[in-house]
Amino acid sequence: MANTYTNSNSTASPMSAPLSDDTNASLQNVKEDLRTLKTDVVGLGRQATEEGKKRLNDTVSVAQDKVSEFKEAGYEELKGLKSYVSENPTQAVAYAFAAGLIASFVFGRR
Repeated sequence: MANTYTNSNSTASPMSAPLSDDTNASLQNVKEDLRTLKTDVVGLGRQATEEGKKRLNDTVSVAQDKVSEFKEAGYEELKGLKSYVSENPTQAVAYAFAAGLIASFVFGRR
């Protein structure tokens, strides 16, 4: 028994039919809207990048200022400590010994 096939493409499909003027106009509007959307998205991406860079630079600047402040405060404390040790050497050694003894009890093996 032989199978016979018929050509079902003898009639024009709806997809190959010409589009109406309204449909063409709508498609052109959609295409233009997509172009505008693409341009807007690219612009927003650039703005977001620029804003991110600005905020990062501001944050880095603030962090550098704080580091400088802490560094200066540390130097001032070190000067004060050196001054105290040179004025009271015996008391400074006693404090250091006590701190070492306490640290050995806290961190020592049991």
